[in-house]
Amino acid sequence: MSFLETLSYYRHYRLTEAEIPLQDYALDHSSSIRERLQSGQYPTPQSLATSQRKLGQPPREDQQQLDDVRQPPPPPFPPRRTKAELLLQFQKQPADIVTIDAQSAEELPQPDDSWASLCQRLYRRCSGDLERLRAAFGFVCAVSNRPGRLVKTESELQLTVYRTLRRMAESTDSKGEDRHSEVFAKLLSEAGIPFQRVLGYKKGAGLAPGFRTPVGGSWFACFVRGEWRLVDIGWAAMAADTDSREFFFLTDPEQFVITHLPCQLDANSDDKSTDSPAVWQLLARPLTKSEFDRMPVYLAGGTAGEFERHSGRLAVLNWPWNVVLGRPGELLELELQETQQRRHLPCRYTSVLRCLSNTIDGRQPGDCSVSRPIRTDRDGVLKFKVEPPWPGKFYLEIRLLTEDDDYQYDDCFVGFALHCQ
Repeated sequence: MSFLETLSYYRHYRLTEAEIPLQDYALDHSSSIRERLQSGQYPTPQSLATSQRKLGQPPREDQQQLDDVRQPPPPPFPPRRTKAELLLQFQKQPADIVTIDAQSAEELPQPDDSWASLCQRLYRRCSGDLERLRAAFGFVCAVSNRPGRLVKTESELQLTVYRTLRRMAESTDSKGEDRHSEVFAKLLSEAGIPFQRVLGYKKGAGLAPGFRTPVGGSWFACFVRGEWRLVDIGWAAMAADTDSREFFFLTDPEQFVITHLPCQLDANSDDKSTDSPAVWQLLARPLTKSEFDRMPVYLAGGTAGEFERHSGRLAVLNWPWNVVLGRPGELLELELQETQQRRHLPCRYTSVLRCLSNTIDGRQPGDCSVSRPIRTDRDGVLKFKVEPPWPGKFYLEIRLLTEDDDYQYDDCFVGFALHCQ
């Protein structure tokens, strides 16, 4: 019999809509949890990255530049090289990212533009597929962030391209993502870049741990420089800061899957390479929907830029899922491990524990306390001791205060829901 069936709190707990059953979070409290995390049996950003470097495939040498070799792209496969390694190529060419972005931002659509005439100007300085992809990305983001540049015209009903761009620029609601994707797809087609529009689940900042992720929109897999790469133009164009916008361009699959999981291809897709959308995760070790829903919330109310700053420098050692089930008299301990790089950075950790529900003795939700991080004898291991003052459901958030180039960041790293008997 599970301990959930023997304890009063869990027996009387009532799930709300879309909440994952607590049984799915029940774990064997043994040392094997840490071993399973380290081995990748429980997926983490670190274990997924390790699998990607070991089992991913190199770029197809005969298709590094589809300008020269006109043939259909291969079926989706996990790329071995990282985004950083791919973007090193920009440093070897005249048109680097900064230059391409500046040129894209200056390209003002004309009322009488067709997609072909617009793209002819947009791509005129681009020497290859990666440069054209960046120009398309920069153009959509620039138009979206400077909507006043496109003035409504009397003859707009006859000017399809201009009207589409103006409406995209003025979109601030959920329709904005679809309009960004529509424009981006047109630009990619004109650029001759093979792409697949993918529909799927997306974890927004408002999704609480312990709930199923809803279908949230679309993104793109683009074939450039001999490999498939991921781009979310909707989230990039509407990002609040430059770091987050950059995160969604050519994102490494092991980071992209923290918030994005494919469930189907676009209805207009002609892709017949596979019946499973899981291959469009581009992961050597794909996630199931259950794993995706239960992974710790690494963007817990934060931004993609915050996650990218810390994902390679911190690892969760002992809590594999985003909901933790406590037992009577048990002191909950979260363990994080710093990499060697993190240990040499000025950093201060803070934590917040909030009660999420009214409790059996009438206390109201409010903030509670967590111990300061305790450094253990093991290198780079930090412990946070959590002892909620009463039974109930709580939310734990770990934050980091760091300084980099005279700028101070207050970032959220990870969040968990805690049930305490």
